[in-house]
Amino acid sequence: MPDLIRRFREGRPGVTFRLTQDRSERLVAALREGRADLAITSPDPEDPALTWRPLVTERLQLVVPAGHRLAGRKRAGLADVADEPFVAFRRGAGLRANFEELAERAGIRPRIAFEGEESMTVRGLVAAGLGVAVVAPQPEGTWCTACGTSRSPTPARPGRSGWCGRPAGPGRRWWRGSAGSCWRAGRGS
Repeated sequence: MPDLIRRFREGRPGVTFRLTQDRSERLVAALREGRADLAITSPDPEDPALTWRPLVTERLQLVVPAGHRLAGRKRAGLADVADEPFVAFRRGAGLRANFEELAERAGIRPRIAFEGEESMTVRGLVAAGLGVAVVAPQPEGTWCTACGTSRSPTPARPGRSGWCGRPAGPGRRWWRGSAGSCWRAGRGS
């Protein structure tokens, strides 16, 4: 994302760019109300007034604390941790919807012990031994590599992020012109 913003500003020095991080439901509301031209959301808001295009698909992971009985396993599923406390993203977050769908498919009713807004918070709570969580893979080199072991939930459901905008909004025109290719080049997608 930082490289996208830098490229945007280099090519358009007179254009204002404001980055806001929030839950998908709030970003979609900003688009609907005309307070934003473009948002990156997960999952697809399925709103006929907006256009959504996938950017990246990631295999979601089950994260457990270091030393957990599943930490050394190559694969683990939600049924393997059904009786344990979960750390989840707050309602309205795309990953929360993905987690709830995975839990339903696994036939479990997770007990949510803690909720977080950001991935690092969720991972940190897991690292502290306060529960297990379903998250997107973390970027290499982030601080949490030693704090918990990630294993893919079975069956795995990919998490999808995409750009969302009003069909004729200026953000969409810019995205189609240059941002999509920059994102794909930077993400390897």
